[in-house]
This record gives sequence, structure tokens and C-alpha cells, in this order.
Amino acid sequence: MIDIHSHLIYGVDDGSYCLEESIKMLSAAAKLGIDKIIATPHYQKKLYENTTVNDKYAILMAKAAELQMELLLGSELYCNEDLIKYIRKISRKSKLNTQYLLIEIPFNYTCEDAKKMLHRLKRYQVKIIIAHPERNLLLMNQMKPFIEYIKSSGILVQADAGSIAGIYGHKVKEYTKKLISLGMVDFIASNAHNSNDYSRVFSKAVETIYRWCSTQEANLLLKSNASLILSNKPLTHYKIM
Repeated sequence: MIDIHSHLIYGVDDGSYCLEESIKMLSAAAKLGIDKIIATPHYQKKLYENTTVNDKYAILMAKAAELQMELLLGSELYCNEDLIKYIRKISRKSKLNTQYLLIEIPFNYTCEDAKKMLHRLKRYQVKIIIAHPERNLLLMNQMKPFIEYIKSSGILVQADAGSIAGIYGHKVKEYTKKLISLGMVDFIASNAHNSNDYSRVFSKAVETIYRWCSTQEANLLLKSNASLILSNKPLTHYKIM
């Protein structure tokens, strides 16, 4: 399996708090059969701007290799005006059209708020993956227009293992199940902040996904689609129309 969303780099955001915990996270993930993880520390101006990320990533990349795992580095980007300015700035210096951005939509955003910000981001030809929209109750209470927008926009969706396992409550679990049943989810990821998020939450989510979906669909959500985006290839399935 491939995990595209994890907060295992220690001491840089609200995820792992020390090297030992990060190593426990890697070990727990390896035991589940995860062989690739994209570490995605939060990036948010003035809140999560940590200059030690690369050094800590190098340490953990070596630890992952000892477990025969590959650790890659990305970010979870908070979708606000600061992000628009940041993308505008770096787009002048480099091409972004082959890069996927993992975007967290603020929990106080309605569907209309999200559409406006995402539309502005798409002007820079970025490929967007929305992280855990099912946890945004304002957004999910407007599920129909959200789905219509996602269908037409080419934006991808990542759901959290915790949502499937029920740790955010019954309503979020039902929203997640509905999105998956409609073919709106492209990836299931751990969004792990500690080792229990792998050993308990992710393992429960995997069992649940194989009950909710066919084996083929579950494999797409847990591995194949992630493998394709890492190779910058189109997904083998897309939103149902």
C-alpha cells in the first residue's frame, strides 16, 4: 500500500513529537504492508514554517530504508489567501503543471468558499488533491454542489482512514461511505499523527474498505492510484457521471 498523507516528521507540526515516535510510526506502517509513504507536514504561513523539515526528513528516510520502505516528502497546504500568494510567487520561477498539491480546505468554508479558492488555484495549472473533505460538515451539508464541482474540475479527493474507522463520528463515516459509493474518492490515506493511527485506525479502515468496495476498487484507493500520480500518470478510473 501507499500512504499519501502522513504527519510523521517529528517536531514540525501537530504530528509526531519526537524521533522515537516517528520510528514507531514507520514500523507500524511497515507491519500493515505500506511500502511507500509521502510525509506531508502542514504548511501554513506563520503557524507551520519549520526550517528543520529537510534535515529530519533525511534522518527518517534512512530509517525507512532499513524497513525496506520508501519515504517521500510533500506538504499539506492550507487553502487560504496566503497559499494563493505563495503559489503565484513560485509559479514565476518554476513549472507547476506536473505537480500535485495536497490541499486542506478550512473547516469553516462552505462549498461556494471552497470553489472560489480552488478555482483561483487552478489558474496556475496545478493538480489538486483535496485532503479529507468529508470532515468538513459545512461542505458535506452541500454535498450535491460539491460533487458537481469535483466532477467537472479534474480535482482529486483523498479521504482519511479515521473517517472510515469512525473516529470522527457516525455522520463523517456516513459521508465518507457515500462519497466512496459515488466514485468520488481517489485515495485513502492515514493522515497519521502517531503510531496508533497506523496500528489501530488505518488497519481498521483497510478492513472496512474491503467490506464497502470490491477488491479492485479497494486496491485502487489504497495503492494503484497513488502509484500512478507518483509516476505522473492519469488514474485508471475517475468520477462517475
